[in-house]
Amino acid sequence: MRNRRPGPARRGHVSRSSPEIPTDPVFRQQFGRPRGVLLAPAAFLVALGLWVGAVQLGESQPGNPAPASSAPDSTDVAAASASPPPRRTLRPAPEPTQAPILQLFGPPLAGQVLIRDWGVRRVDLATGNVSSRIGSAGYLNRVLALPGGQVVCVCVRETTVGEERIAELRLITFDEAGARPSEAPLGRWIGADQPGLHGDSGPFAMDAAHSPDGRLVAVTTSVRRPPEWQRQVLLVDVADGRVVSSTDLPSTPSAEGPAASPPSRSPDPSAPRWAWAASTRFSPDGRHVVVSALEVDSDGNPERRRTWIGAVEIDGLGDLREIAEGSIGGEPCRDALPEFGTADLILAVCWGDSLIGPFVRRIGMDGQHLPAVSLRAALKDAAAPSHVADGVGSLWLWDPWTWRAVRVDLVEGSADARSVGRSGVPARPRGPALALSPDGSRLIVAAAGAEDEGVSATRILVLDAATLETISEWNVGPDVISLALSDDGTLLFAAHLPRRDEAGNATSDAQLSVHEVRDGSLRAIFGRLGDQGFTLPRGSDPDT
Repeated sequence: MRNRRPGPARRGHVSRSSPEIPTDPVFRQQFGRPRGVLLAPAAFLVALGLWVGAVQLGESQPGNPAPASSAPDSTDVAAASASPPPRRTLRPAPEPTQAPILQLFGPPLAGQVLIRDWGVRRVDLATGNVSSRIGSAGYLNRVLALPGGQVVCVCVRETTVGEERIAELRLITFDEAGARPSEAPLGRWIGADQPGLHGDSGPFAMDAAHSPDGRLVAVTTSVRRPPEWQRQVLLVDVADGRVVSSTDLPSTPSAEGPAASPPSRSPDPSAPRWAWAASTRFSPDGRHVVVSALEVDSDGNPERRRTWIGAVEIDGLGDLREIAEGSIGGEPCRDALPEFGTADLILAVCWGDSLIGPFVRRIGMDGQHLPAVSLRAALKDAAAPSHVADGVGSLWLWDPWTWRAVRVDLVEGSADARSVGRSGVPARPRGPALALSPDGSRLIVAAAGAEDEGVSATRILVLDAATLETISEWNVGPDVISLALSDDGTLLFAAHLPRRDEAGNATSDAQLSVHEVRDGSLRAIFGRLGDQGFTLPRGSDPDT
């Protein structure tokens, strides 16, 4: 899939005299009518303002089409599954054809916020302008939002020669305007197709993650060269696009055999196996990485997970030391992705054991595992809730179905849980709808609210991160799938899904709402953001 060059941004104009504002009824019932609406483009208004000398900002322009509905965007952009879907079924959603709309409920905002769908787009909080997609996040490409506003795409260009497929990797950097100031080749890999193999996603897989300071990107690759999959970890310097180091991971068979088949069934030497590109996470201080590689059998079931720890050195990635199999990748934790809880402690939230219940596995930097932290009492009937760690020893889990919050002390190995309200049944599954304040003092979560005529309102709870006590609680509108906070922690951004009819057709667009954290007051709604959904990038997590 080729990377799409960003086009011109869609711009807007303000209209404070629009006779009918297409605000979602749930928003209107709670917050009332907005003070102003911003549509595209604004250049004519600026010229008109200079010509007249005193035209109010937001005057409607004759001849502009009436604004359409402003609501949420729907593509499922939650956590990536263990198995990439077949390549032919994934197509980037088209760019929204209508201009975005901004409804103001107070003084104009300043700055930008990033949203992620099939790429990354910038929303200008002051004008409502929304950029075209920066990068193209197909199942092969990875688009990362770095600290400081820079965006990079680790993009793949594929060509086929007979039964061989050639994958060329490039690191493309984009500035804040969406321009491509640089492009650097990272290498090429040649894999073998398997003609006639149903559902084959191809002989090449790739993943990427960035360091906390955005200086480095770890790129992992996996290529099928029968009779094995060959895997690598590249460490790339973003500033000059240079591959600092390349480390080979152990190869693994590309077809099942006695060593690859679980004891529960007979081996089938002709059955394929997939080895996805390893996932990499940097430590909070950027000095170490944990690399975790998943292998999948012919039925798509996780079969084996291997995990390594390595130091990030001046000249690249140091020697990788494997954590004993079973410490992280044993049966109950096979689906769990290892990550850092502190600079020298690795964790995995494990859900695969129905007898002992969920638990947190803890591993030291020496590869030795500490006693697991049981979550059975706290989350005995939870549905794999979202979690977030602060990088200094605390982990929080939130289940929007049961309204239950859990704080885990990763150093002491203890867990505290609190039910913070009534339970509810969301109209649809939620995404990672929780956010931790920059100072670590507040945990903000989205819960299922009451349902009115098929519309599920979302309740926001602001919790004391240490005690889990509720500080404030307020409605935020329908179908929230992702939350993020401003850099100073005073504003909450909420991504809303579009609603759909019984046939699956979108009846409203995606939208972004902005609220004051202190009391929940609505500051702005950005509508007409397409019908394919989006999330809000969170920290250095490449999956948000």
